[in-house]
Amino acid sequence: MAQPTACADLKNMNATLVELLARLGLRTDADIRKHGVAEVYATLKVRFGSEVALDALAAIQGALMGVDVAEVPALLLDDLKRESWEIIRDYKASQR
Repeated sequence: MAQPTACADLKNMNATLVELLARLGLRTDADIRKHGVAEVYATLKVRFGSEVALDALAAIQGALMGVDVAEVPALLLDDLKRESWEIIRDYKASQR
């Protein structure tokens, strides 16, 4: 089994995204994989709001795939967006 890679060493990860992930306790690719890209992105959006753009979703997925953002398949991104929004919707509904 491969050793975990620090988020800062992953493709597509800028300093801001690495910092926000660290504030969630996510410091390696293994941490992100444990929770899943959609859940991680949804949590970032809920916690940090406008600090997190939709580009972060593609950046995180691309980082785990080892590819540039532009190489993440559009259908995969659509599925991740849908899953993320469902997680956010369910979270907001639970807060009412």
